[in-house]
Amino acid sequence: MKSHVYVLLSVFLWGISQYLIDNLLLVFTPALLILLRFLSAGLLILILLKGQRVFKKPDSSGSKAPAFQFRYLLTGGLGAFGYYILMVYALSFSSITFVSIMGGVLPVLAVLFDRFIVNRRPGKLQIFAGWVSMSGILFFAIEGNFAWSVPSALLVIGANISWLFYGHLKIKWNIGEDSAVLAYEFIGAALLTLLFIPSYKILKPLTVSCILELAAVVILSTILPYLLYLKGSKAISISTASMYLNLLPVTSLLPVLLAGTLTLNRMQSAGVILLILSAVIGKEPSVPSFQSSRNS
Repeated sequence: MKSHVYVLLSVFLWGISQYLIDNLLLVFTPALLILLRFLSAGLLILILLKGQRVFKKPDSSGSKAPAFQFRYLLTGGLGAFGYYILMVYALSFSSITFVSIMGGVLPVLAVLFDRFIVNRRPGKLQIFAGWVSMSGILFFAIEGNFAWSVPSALLVIGANISWLFYGHLKIKWNIGEDSAVLAYEFIGAALLTLLFIPSYKILKPLTVSCILELAAVVILSTILPYLLYLKGSKAISISTASMYLNLLPVTSLLPVLLAGTLTLNRMQSAGVILLILSAVIGKEPSVPSFQSSRNS
């Protein structure tokens, strides 16, 4: 039971991060925000690991933290830089509501990814979950009063494809899920933002509130959910752990619903229910768990 709670909590933390990131985009340009988020997260993990080795008794097994490998630049580039920079730009072109709901395309993309990239025939429940998820998006869009754009929709689709490739490569290369590996991937993702140096800008004066929100993104929306998902996915099956990721569109909507900036009509409420249902029935999603693969 604890493992399920860990995974659900990680999905909840990833979901609410979109609200925090939306606020931080008023202060930092997307590439600069990605740099600050993942460089801080990666360095903090390495510092904590270093501290553990200093104060902890030597391990009798002689196990050591894995050494850095260049493939971590690619996996970090897909699963952190690629996914999040596309999602951040999608937020800048539309709204939290639209980006959250568009996340419901994940089951559909997973079916296509399985069929044409992994060359594996998706299960009937997975296909059905994809249709249910798309129905949920359409229901929610009816009479929807929120900002949206075609470029934003394409960016969300691209972000999810990047995530699927990330999970596929983690499995294919059998990359371990050590905390140090996550740190290397985070730092690799941060370094890739150097390609966008000309776009680095601080748009508003930094405030205490802004710094606290950035710290929350680093700790509560990056380090903690990754580690929780790691811990939870070790004790439950890959399909069970990963199907919870289909709840991200719903958890992403919670902050705007609680803030009162979004109200749902009956059709939209039905759409949210369908998105939740797609997560429940999608027993064999393509998105791997962090036990062998990996979302914030």
